[in-house]
Amino acid sequence: MTDDMPPQRRLRTNDLRETLQSFALLTTAAGTLLDLLMMQALPEIVAALSSVATLLVMLALVLQG
Repeated sequence: MTDDMPPQRRLRTNDLRETLQSFALLTTAAGTLLDLLMMQALPEIVAALSSVATLLVMLALVLQG
């Protein structure tokens, strides 16, 4: 599908795909964090917060280009 696209459009499509994948990871991490908060599991909460912070940094880098 992307083979017949102009290079600029292909690049935008790839950027959008990466952004959506990062967003999916972020929402999954946020959902996991919410589950852990409900269970009140402190070590897992700290690990999940670390993962969310990492994903936010990755998302910011992807969005900056």
